[in-house]
Amino acid sequence: MEVKNRRELHNKLNDIMNNVYVSRKEKQRQNINQNLVKTYLIEGHINQTDPPSHDDFLRFFKNKTKDLEYKVQLKETEEEFLYKLLFDETEFFLDAEKDKRFFMLHSSERSKSTDTNIDRLLKYIPNFDNVWLSKKLMKSTEDYTTWRGISINHDKIDVEKTEENSEKLNLKINNSSETKVKGLINLLASNEQFSYTTGISHLSLLSQEKQDSASRIIDDLRYDGKFSTRGKSFNSHLWLVNKLYTDYKELVYNIEKNYYISIENNKLMGLPINIEFKRDDLSAEYIIKAIFSNKKPFKLWGYADKIDDGYYKVLAVDLHNGNQGNKINFEITKDFISIYLSKKNCGNTIARLVCNIQQYLDSQIKVWGGKDDELF
Repeated sequence: MEVKNRRELHNKLNDIMNNVYVSRKEKQRQNINQNLVKTYLIEGHINQTDPPSHDDFLRFFKNKTKDLEYKVQLKETEEEFLYKLLFDETEFFLDAEKDKRFFMLHSSERSKSTDTNIDRLLKYIPNFDNVWLSKKLMKSTEDYTTWRGISINHDKIDVEKTEENSEKLNLKINNSSETKVKGLINLLASNEQFSYTTGISHLSLLSQEKQDSASRIIDDLRYDGKFSTRGKSFNSHLWLVNKLYTDYKELVYNIEKNYYISIENNKLMGLPINIEFKRDDLSAEYIIKAIFSNKKPFKLWGYADKIDDGYYKVLAVDLHNGNQGNKINFEITKDFISIYLSKKNCGNTIARLVCNIQQYLDSQIKVWGGKDDELF
């Protein structure tokens, strides 16, 4: 797709949405060559210090992808921070106008191709990370959308590598009323055997009825920052993306500004972040093995130092290099995790940790810092 500027991009994506809408309305299905418009939210450290320039983005992609087995090209447009990104022949449009660290990748290609190449991008370029939407952030969408569907997926992390014993829970409801969608969460949350499994992996969101019916859309939102949109207005989709992105960025910047530990004038300054578990059947040893495995989804590696029975300290490294190699200190028991950040630690690491604990360990954790300030 040839695009010179942001207006052309938005118009063409809007046309694609309209064509899909007409096909679904008239034929009750999409044509085989039609795809939904998708937006992926990415956190990226192009520069480690100064905000990146237009040319910094070009140099970064050239240097970081030159040895990959996949062909990657970042091409300029007329707009300073709008680029066409070709990753193994899959087309994305990278838009970093609003924020040079938190940017968007738009595409209208097949989900199988876009999902695969986003995964490759994050795997081979550790400067990049997903955006991790906690249960609280996902639920906040009820203030400005109507819920039409939900997916709840809880896969127990099998630290002993015995697949046959790995617990899995997968529930999905689509094209339903908001009452039924929320009722499913409440039903699970009120049952002590399932209350810890209510992390939200997908939401189907209908834009509010007070908007012009012609601009109403349905966005399928995934907890790792992927939007797939249906309807007739790309601008309405973009409004929802920017709303959620703004809330997320404020959270990450708040962590980096107010929750790191330092020594100033011989005094210990700063506040830890605390994660309190509701589940009472987890052990400290299991929590450590699940989180600090040097693998997805947590991407943390660390050595556990046993201080007492059921009480450990872990000095960990994040595979995402937004932390610039700085280690993170953890204290862990079966009931809580306390996190001590240094000044250059990346707040996105905490978002990833919290979000995936909710997905895989305990969806009802309490996350707080300082004077009992709830963070997630």
